[in-house]
This record gives sequence, C-alpha cells and structure tokens, in this order.
Amino acid sequence: MDNELFAPFACGKNAARDTFAMTFVMNEQHTILLVDDEPTNLSVLCDFLKQFNFRLLSARNGEKALEIAKTTIPDIILLDLIMPGLDGFQVCEQLKKMPETKDIPVIFLSVIQDVQDKVDAFEVGAVDYITKPLQQEEVLARLNTHLTISRLQKELQVKIDEQNTLIQELDAFAHTVAHELKSSLNGIINMAEILSSINNELEAKAISDYADTMYVAGLKANKIVNELLFLSSVRKKKFKPEAFDMRPVVDAALKRLENHPRFKEAQITIAKDLPKILGYAPWIEEVWFNYLSNALKYAKEGLPAILEVGFTQDNDNATFFVRDEGIGISPEDIPGIFVPFNRINQINSEGHGLGLSIVHRILEKLDGAVNVESEWGVGSTFSFKLKTVKTPALAV
Repeated sequence: MDNELFAPFACGKNAARDTFAMTFVMNEQHTILLVDDEPTNLSVLCDFLKQFNFRLLSARNGEKALEIAKTTIPDIILLDLIMPGLDGFQVCEQLKKMPETKDIPVIFLSVIQDVQDKVDAFEVGAVDYITKPLQQEEVLARLNTHLTISRLQKELQVKIDEQNTLIQELDAFAHTVAHELKSSLNGIINMAEILSSINNELEAKAISDYADTMYVAGLKANKIVNELLFLSSVRKKKFKPEAFDMRPVVDAALKRLENHPRFKEAQITIAKDLPKILGYAPWIEEVWFNYLSNALKYAKEGLPAILEVGFTQDNDNATFFVRDEGIGISPEDIPGIFVPFNRINQINSEGHGLGLSIVHRILEKLDGAVNVESEWGVGSTFSFKLKTVKTPALAV
C-alpha cells in the first residue's frame, strides 16, 4: 500500500528529509490533520510525516474531520477527495463556513487528475491539490509553502489590526484636540479680550478673577498636551526592565497629589512590604498617579475619600490595586474604561479620556495587565499585574 500512496523516491532515500530541512525552519511544532477513509493510507502518511516533528491528527471520515478541526484548530489539513458520506468537497465547504476553521489551509489529495475536479477544489476553498501517487518531496514542499503563507497571513493580520487601532485612536485624538483644546483656548481668548477692552473699568479683584480663569484654562490645555505626548512616548520608547521597590514609587505618586483639593482629608492606607517588581519605575509611577487621582476625584460628595493601596501575590506575579469607596462605575461603562479618549458617563465626565488609556498602554508595553471591578454607588478597585523579583533564599 505504501507504493500505492507514494511514488518511488526521486532523489534518494534521504532527499525528502534533506530538502525539507533546508527550506523549512521548524521553530514550532505544527499540527496537521490527515483525513482519509483508508486506514493504510493514514498509517503511511503518519509514518512519513512524524519524522519531521509534526503533531499529527487523523480522521477516517468527513464528519469526524469537521469535529476534530473545530476543537483542535490544526495548522493545515491534508484531505482525501473521495470518501463515503461527506466527500472532500463537502468537508472543505463546511470548514470554510465555520468561523473557527475558515482560515485553515486545506490541501486535497486524490488519484483523480481531472482538471475540473482541481478547479472545483479551489472553488470550495482549497489552497492546493496533489495527485496520487504522492511524491514525498512535493508533499513536504507544498506543506512548507502553505504553512509559511499561513504564518505570514496571520502576522499581516496582526499588523492590520494594530494599524486599525491606531487609526481609531487618531480619529478619537482629533476629536479630543478639537474639543478640549478649543474649549480651553476659547476661555483664555475670551478673558484676554475682556481684559484688553475694559481693564480701566475693572477692579483689581475682577482682574485677578479673570486672570485665574485664564490660568486654569491654560493649565488644562497644557495637561492635555503633556498627556498626549506621554501616551505617544510610551508607544515609541525602548527600555530595559529593571528591578525596583514599589513603595518609593507609590510615595512619589502621592507626593504629586498633595495639592489635590481632596488629598488632605483623604484616608489612605498602604499595605506593608509591597513586593519588588520588574518594570520601568517612571511609568509605574504614572499608573499609581492615575489610579490614585481618579479615586480622589470620584470620592462621594461631602465625605472624605477612603483609599486602600494593596497587593496580592501569585507565584511570579503581583497584582497591585487601589480600592476606594467612591461613587463607582455603572456596568455598561466598564468595558470601555481603558479605551483611549473614551469619555464615559462617570469617570471622564470632566476629563478627556487619556489617563486610564495611558495606564493600559503602559501595562501592555510591560507585558502586564490591567483590570477594574466596580459597583455603582459602592466603590471601585483598579488593579494592575506585573512580574515580581524573586528574593534569593537565605543559606542555612
């Protein structure tokens, strides 16, 4: 049966292996689903392909093939054309209709050499068609080609998704700049016009009030520009993760909040022995600053802000959090809370949707994670996860 499935070696006994080794770098183990109603054919194919470090799955009918493909998502499928029940055409059609399997490359294997069958195979979604008896070198070459194409397509899709995200952020950025900066600048311009036209008729206190309004508007515009620059720098900056103690970073963030109108009356507790982590301290300070400033800003009206800074540890990771007893966030607003420039009902009602998107981008760049849990009217817990630094065991 071996001779019926494979043609004699064209280039010597080890030619197929040598050719494959030269053209295909096996950086990862690929999964191949083999579909053939002849058990001997499956056995011969498995014996041949397993020497190339493939993970092999097999099915003897179309129904089983669809089940395996949907649950395991192989990297490529070698599919016999003529089978009882569902034939190869029908199996391929169904694979291409299912979201989970539509992108899996399918190569038909068949003794039929009719041109129309080959055309039909491509029309139902196959990427290739190999006629039996098979040439080992040809099978490997085509596997190599289509696995490479599939990998490149996936990499391209990742790049496309990244570009689409950037485009969406750019659109939101344009809206933010147009709205927020225009509002701040209009305030400055209007106050300046008043001062320049009637300053002789104004009392000193009125002039001071107008100047204060201009100053606040200028600070707001400057804050937006600084945050936009920071957001951009996180994407572009290259850095080497370093180990550092977390407590001084938390203290630095709190120091920046000393002039916040709700800071002095706030009740803030900080866990002892915050673990040392791997990361970039200036960025993590920005994370703490945003979490803490939001907790202060959205404390319940008329009550002191109650904040808890803590952590939990799990193996090589630590999850740090800021828990508050503020106004909380409604469930429908939580999914978009870390989206750049997203202005949700509570959190960004007075802001511009940059602070938490900065947090998200920082943790993404540091291979960490962000999370929020909240109950409207009860409070929120904002957290982030990073790798910790292992402390060497003391010698006994």
